[in-house]
Amino acid sequence: MDILLQIIYTVIVLGVLILIHELGHFITAKLSGVKVNEFAIGMGPTLFRIKGKETTYAIRLLPIGGFVAMEGEEEDSEDDRAFNKKSVWKRMLIVVAGAAMNLILGFVITTALVIMSTVSASTTVLGFEPDALSSQSGLNPGDRIVEVNGVSVNNYGDISRVFSRSEGSGALDIKVVRKGEEITLENVSFPTEEKNGKNYPKIDFKVSSGLPSTIVGGFVDGALSEQSGLQIGDRILKINGKNISIYTDIATAFSVAYNKDTLDITVDRNGETVVLEGVRFPVFQAAEDLSSPDIDFKVKAEDNTVLNVLKHSVFRTGSFVTLMYDTIIDMVTGKLSVKYVSGPVGTSTVIYQAAKTGIETLLSLVALISINLAVVNLLPLPALDGGKLVFLLIELIFRKKVPQKIEAAISFAGIVILMILMVVIVFKDIFFPIV
Repeated sequence: MDILLQIIYTVIVLGVLILIHELGHFITAKLSGVKVNEFAIGMGPTLFRIKGKETTYAIRLLPIGGFVAMEGEEEDSEDDRAFNKKSVWKRMLIVVAGAAMNLILGFVITTALVIMSTVSASTTVLGFEPDALSSQSGLNPGDRIVEVNGVSVNNYGDISRVFSRSEGSGALDIKVVRKGEEITLENVSFPTEEKNGKNYPKIDFKVSSGLPSTIVGGFVDGALSEQSGLQIGDRILKINGKNISIYTDIATAFSVAYNKDTLDITVDRNGETVVLEGVRFPVFQAAEDLSSPDIDFKVKAEDNTVLNVLKHSVFRTGSFVTLMYDTIIDMVTGKLSVKYVSGPVGTSTVIYQAAKTGIETLLSLVALISINLAVVNLLPLPALDGGKLVFLLIELIFRKKVPQKIEAAISFAGIVILMILMVVIVFKDIFFPIV
């Protein structure tokens, strides 16, 4: 049953991503006046075929790709609507349209995930419970709480901890930021609740949902990073030389620091740029011989505003793109073993595991795979869209097409190499899975 479900999830996910990619080529070709002979999802033998006005639409057996067969794409054609008859810039648009659609899909899913995100709750008051005492004694919607009874708070968890330790108190001093100004509200009243025979104040306000910032808000118990220089309030600017814009950049920088337990971190501390060399972290064992440093600090929340959502969506998408290129470079330079490359079998396993975890995990994986497809397809390799783009760039620069026989031979060689590589990766996934 598990294997059947795994196959179903994989076919659906890959089918959608391939469909989106090929639709990019198809729609752009049609808008550019190019005749499309066949639109196919999948490779290999045809399972289903329907003939349109001029285009055959087909579903093929193997869900590992697809294609849009355009008149004059692989051979010269005298048809006025042939691909080879169109201007270079139109052909370039058609070639990159598939990757662009995958990138757009990844961005749309990422935006939805950011909106859905409940990674952390902010300290900004969103509203109140019915008849809330705190609203009657000075606390207002929009107040950002920074201290409770003299204790600094950086997230909702900090607020809860102060309340849980304020035995016998029904009123607390609350310092807030209101319209940019710090105000101390003395003796803010709260209802009380009994726990183990003792009374404690009870939170009667609601806070807005928050997005994780890049500002350190606290540490786990015994945090190595705190012991080696990182401080609460530090805004992280760089990790090992890589710029940090959102929390996802932090997570990415940690994930690609293979087999390290220290990082060089540049922070903004009270308006001053400070470089912390060799900040220590616990180690996360990702595989038998592959580890990475583990984050042992907590970050402050920032409000879930439209601008913040847009910022996180754009930078998170960019972070996925950067991660893919960094991974490829690390494999080429030998920093990361190529044995960690997964093919259809390995990808299928990951998709099924994500689906069992939950919809957000699955969507996040789909966004990552979609963005990865965009990146890989634009690599300047034969048989990929990036390889076709290279030929078009040569034509654009030298004002002369690469001979069709040469282009066809190089593309065919690329396809053969790609198929051999695919067989090797599938063999590796089955007999030598990542552990």
